Amino acid sequence: MRSGEYERAEAFSSECQLGEFEDVDLFVGKVKPVLDSLDHGDCKEVVKWMHQNSSKLKKLDSNVVSKFELELRLQEFVAMIQSGNSSQAIKYAQDTFLPYTEMGEAFAARVKHAMGCLVFLGLKDSPLSQEFTGKDRWEFLKGEFLKLFYSLYGLTQEPLLEISVVAGLHALLTPTCQRAACGMLPDATNAHQPLECPACSQDVREAILQVPLPIRSTSSLVCPITRAPIDESNYPMALPNGQVYSKKAIDQGTSMDHSTFTDPRSGETFDVTSIRRVYIM
Repeated sequence: MRSGEYERAEAFSSECQLGEFEDVDLFVGKVKPVLDSLDHGDCKEVVKWMHQNSSKLKKLDSNVVSKFELELRLQEFVAMIQSGNSSQAIKYAQDTFLPYTEMGEAFAARVKHAMGCLVFLGLKDSPLSQEFTGKDRWEFLKGEFLKLFYSLYGLTQEPLLEISVVAGLHALLTPTCQRAACGMLPDATNAHQPLECPACSQDVREAILQVPLPIRSTSSLVCPITRAPIDESNYPMALPNGQVYSKKAIDQGTSMDHSTFTDPRSGETFDVTSIRRVYIM
């Protein structure tokens, strides 16, 4: 939906019965007309949207709203010059841009910079012409509109699904997972690879490589078998082959007579008396 695939989003929502949880109608009714207009080099729809939501926009950061308003007015100014109405563009600038020049140095500098369009806009190879008439300009306006739209409706700048997945991966991601994602470990059955760890999944390793390793001020241990925290009451225990599991995992995995334990990773069987407690300094 956020990528503009509204019809596919609606079909997916209907198929998966997500009607109570999604807001496709909001995007189709509010966002799509504006983006379509900007794709055709027209600011009318976004100016109309700004006017309709003027009272709500006052509750947002005034500088953010004013910067976007200024960019829209500059684009209208440029459109007048492009149509050959330089005199109209000058009058428009005199009537419109003075308040912005009094909002601070950044606003004043932006207005002065744009005034150069009166001279250089006709030169297609000039940087100023490319800045205000190129495709990147309209992509910039679309991006700024979406930021404003998300803020107005209390939506996150990035999709919640993406935020949740990254947060979950950050909770699991370790240098070991990174090596697995890079292919240094063959597959999920490898004896040295954590079991049932999403961050070690070979199916999504390309996506995992794009997630940076988190910076941890404190460390915590989790048993790769039970996924339970390893602490004083569930202390770590090491097998003769070097694998470390929690005490609960060892207790749950011992044989019926409690004499042996089979490593779920390597398949090796060890006598329980050979398993030693690990102390972490």
